[in-house]
Amino acid sequence: MIKTFGAYPALSVNDEYECAGATYPTFNAGTFPGATYQWTDENPNVVSNTNLFTPPTALLEGVYYYTVTVSVTPGCTTTQLVTF
Repeated sequence: MIKTFGAYPALSVNDEYECAGATYPTFNAGTFPGATYQWTDENPNVVSNTNLFTPPTALLEGVYYYTVTVSVTPGCTTTQLVTF
């Protein structure tokens, strides 16, 4: 007998490169039924609890790292790093 406990969500979040003063992209972690989402910055402060995240427009020039963690019951979790 084979038991399937649920697959990890397949995230498809693209890294972006933006110039200072540009409009930042909205990152989309996908939509998974019953999932919870948590985006964190490199500090790690929680910056969003939805599948979508748009970085603040007041960022200074530099490289920024955000991580999204998607959890789906019963205990399937995946994490992806986004750099822009």
